[in-house]
Amino acid sequence: MDPATLTLLNRPLLHSRDRGELAVRRFRVRRSAGSSRTTELTAATVVGSAQDADVRLESPTVSRRHVRLTPTVSGVIVEDLASKNGTFLQGVRVSEALIERSSVLRLGSCDLQVIVEDETVTSVPGLGVFGELVGESPVMQALFARLALVARSDSSLLLLGETGTGKSAIARALHEQSHRRNGPFVSLECGSLSEELADATLFGHVRGAFTGADRDRPGVFQRAQGGTLFLQDVGAMSPALQPRLLRALESHSVQRVGGTERELIDVRIIASASPRLRHTAFRSDLYYRLAVVELTVPPLRDRVGDVVRLASRFAARLGSTTPPPDLLEGLEHHPWPGNVRELINHVERSLVLGGVPRGSEDLARAVGPGEPKEPGERQRVEAALMACAWNQSAAAKLLGISRGTLISRIERYKLPRPRAK
Repeated sequence: MDPATLTLLNRPLLHSRDRGELAVRRFRVRRSAGSSRTTELTAATVVGSAQDADVRLESPTVSRRHVRLTPTVSGVIVEDLASKNGTFLQGVRVSEALIERSSVLRLGSCDLQVIVEDETVTSVPGLGVFGELVGESPVMQALFARLALVARSDSSLLLLGETGTGKSAIARALHEQSHRRNGPFVSLECGSLSEELADATLFGHVRGAFTGADRDRPGVFQRAQGGTLFLQDVGAMSPALQPRLLRALESHSVQRVGGTERELIDVRIIASASPRLRHTAFRSDLYYRLAVVELTVPPLRDRVGDVVRLASRFAARLGSTTPPPDLLEGLEHHPWPGNVRELINHVERSLVLGGVPRGSEDLARAVGPGEPKEPGERQRVEAALMACAWNQSAAAKLLGISRGTLISRIERYKLPRPRAK
C-alpha cells in the first residue's frame, strides 16, 4: 500500500469577523513527493510495516508499529513506539515531539513529509440559528460558522463550556446535520457512571458476566453504532476508566464484559467538559484523542445582545406572545452564572408568578447571585418552594431539576417546611 497523502486533522482556527472568513488548518502526511493519492483520516494514526497499521510502509527498516501521529489543537504529536531504527525529526532522533509547521520525519530509510496548510472558508453571513440554538452576537456567529464546518466531519469533537451554555443542544444539532443523521444519537452522563457497572454501561456485557446479567446487553457504543455518541461531562469519568475508553477510541472496537471477542464500532464521538479540563488530572492522551476538534461555547454574559432575544423566545414557547416589559428589564446587565439554563428558569418563574421584580438589584435577588453558589442556590430553592406552596414536584420543575435532587437540597440546607394551619 502506498500511503500517499493523508489528511489527519480538520482544525478550525481563528474567525475573522470583519472579513467574514474562517481559517481551517489541515495536517497532511505524504509518503513521497510524486504521489497524488489522498486518504482522509480523522483520528490518531499508527504508521508501521504491520498489515493492520493505519498507514503501512513496506520497508524492512520500518518497525511493525513505528510511530503514532496524533492531531491536536496545537499541531501533530509524534510518538515513537519503541521502534528499532528510530524516528528522526529534522535529523534529530525523538521519542516525542510536536510538529506545528511543515516538516519531514525519517522512519528507518523512509521519509514521511508532514504538511501544514491553512484553508480560508467564507462563513455564511447572518447565520443566527444552529439547530435549536439561536444567537446573533458576534461570538455566536463565529461559533455557528465553525459548527457548520464540523458537522460535515466525523472528527471527534470536544465542546468546552460552563454549565448551562447549551453543549447538549449543540451535540444533538451536529448529529442531525451530519451524514449520520439517520443513525442513533446516544447520550451518556459520565458523572453518573458507577465504578461497578461502568464497563458494562460503556461496552456492554454477555450473559452470566456478573450477578444479574441474565442476557447479553449492548453498551452505549453498540447502541450508537452508525450514529453519534455524546459523552457529557467527560471530565467526571473516573481515572480507572479513562484508559479503557482511550483504547476503545484508538482501536475503534470494544469488548463486552465477560466476552472474548472485540467488536468493531463505527460511531462519531462528541464530548463535553468544563473549560478547566486541561487543568485537572484528566489523562492528556485521552484529551488529545477527544479534542481532534475543540470548540468553546461562550457563556451568556459574553453574548452581547442575545439575552433579550432569548428571553422573548423562551417566553413565546411558554405561550406569552408579547412578553411583559418587566420581564426584559435589566436582563442584559445580570451576569447569569447559570447561563442559558438559568435564563430559561427565570423566564418561566416570572411568567408563573405573573410578573418580575423591577431593576437589576431586584433581578439579582430573584435569580440568585453567582457567587457564592451555595447561598444563592439556597435562596433559589426556597423561593421556588414558596412560589409553589411547597409542592415539591412543581418547584423542581420550576428550578429545572429532578424531585429527588430538590429533596436532597431541602435536607442539605435544612429548609424549614411551614406547618399546616
